[in-house]
Amino acid sequence: MAITEKLFDGLDEDSERVWNRTELRNFLFELIEHTYEYEHFDEVETKAKPVRDSQAPLIQIIDDDISMLILLKDLLEDKGWMVITNA
Repeated sequence: MAITEKLFDGLDEDSERVWNRTELRNFLFELIEHTYEYEHFDEVETKAKPVRDSQAPLIQIIDDDISMLILLKDLLEDKGWMVITNA
């Protein structure tokens, strides 16, 4: 919806512009790309989760700031830690 709103905002209702194929494709590129990704979602390669080391440090993080929990969890898991979060 945001993409189409942006496209409509870029148009002039009173214009009688005639678009050639390249201009139209370039104008609609973001919408076309989004549609393609949606239609081929099941074909997108998903990132495999790393295998956890049984000796990896385990930490529990408790905070009421969800953004901070997500940030800390991602950073620590990238370093090999096992993380449990609670809000």
